[in-house]
Amino acid sequence: GASGLELKYDSILCGEPGVKYRRKIEGKWMDVVQRPAEDGYDIVSTLDADIQDITERALRAKLEETEAESGTGIIMEVETGEIKGIANLDRLTNGKYAEVNPNAFSYMNEPGSTFKTVTAMVALDDEIVTPTDSFYVGTGLYQYNGRWVRDHYWRRGQDRGFLTLKEGMEVSSNIVMSKVVLKGYEKNPKKYVDGIDRIGLRKSLKWDVPLSGIEGTSVVRYPNDKNNYWSKTTLPWMSFGYETQIPPIYMLMFYNGVANNGKMIKPFIAKQFLKNGTVEKEMTAEVINPQMCKDSTLILIKDMLESVITEGTAKVVASDYFPIAGKTGTAMIASGGGYSGYFVSFCGYFPSDKPKYTCYVGIRKPKGIPSGGGMAGMVFKNIAERTYILNEQLSPEKCRIDSTLMKAPQIK
Repeated sequence: GASGLELKYDSILCGEPGVKYRRKIEGKWMDVVQRPAEDGYDIVSTLDADIQDITERALRAKLEETEAESGTGIIMEVETGEIKGIANLDRLTNGKYAEVNPNAFSYMNEPGSTFKTVTAMVALDDEIVTPTDSFYVGTGLYQYNGRWVRDHYWRRGQDRGFLTLKEGMEVSSNIVMSKVVLKGYEKNPKKYVDGIDRIGLRKSLKWDVPLSGIEGTSVVRYPNDKNNYWSKTTLPWMSFGYETQIPPIYMLMFYNGVANNGKMIKPFIAKQFLKNGTVEKEMTAEVINPQMCKDSTLILIKDMLESVITEGTAKVVASDYFPIAGKTGTAMIASGGGYSGYFVSFCGYFPSDKPKYTCYVGIRKPKGIPSGGGMAGMVFKNIAERTYILNEQLSPEKCRIDSTLMKAPQIK
């Protein structure tokens, strides 16, 4: 195997070679089998061919439109943890896109604003704030220990006065999240990271895709950690998704935990191992955390994620067919001691009133004005609506989206 499942399970798939020797019997050479070769196992994946096709087409179209460096799209079933579609595309030297790297696992950059949901969950669970607590944001500029925290609208000079935590989530305010963690954890930052631990996001996990180094694991700073320096500004910057490295698969797992009523399970791809047509082993999702937070906190988080779609930065993601909950993310990419380009993302679940699927979309270094909603969010919407139509088997009259008749994709 060169990569992916074939590399991960190579020893299982390849079987065992046999042994034979040749003998000359009555003037003729004959093969004599001493030990028969043994077939390897067959592996059945969790992937759905239709949803896989939808996911890859939607991601590829947006990457080509934005001339992005690369991207990933993952969709999983909420209750089972089964990945139903996963696409990882990188731009080649000829401008075409192809599967090269396992981006869903290997993107080790800062997640940006999708991490604000983690901060909100920790603070609400610790009863540091309520959704209606207000914080002054002014014109979108706030200085802390000589470093500026900026909201995306700061260049406009518009004074927004005070924003509540819920409103801060809706408009993706970095200042609101900074002031939330400083209010509750400035004198004891360890308690904030302990809250992230409590959720389960710092656990080291093994995946169905072979990786090397720190790929596929989350890197979250901890006070007094000699390997990852904790600076005077680490706490507020962590609150809105910087100073951490969390790959898409972890963010997918977290948001799926929200959709799954607080139960966090590990996404997986290898479902069954068959030998001679008989199921020898059946895989189920590993439970990472049976309860990420209090039930009362979960209700508030779900409400905030729905309002991001109806009132906030992801209005373009709203569907006419079903409610969606999720969060946008736009992060500068650290490079050589500075920043170069953007990573835009969106993670959410649908239908939000009865979650069936969780989906993550991330796009690295797109051209144009970076937008978590307008770029990654639109890929999410595309995947969600087409998957919904496929599953609900809607009639052609009900399948009109953006004035275009949609049909279930044909499989080559």
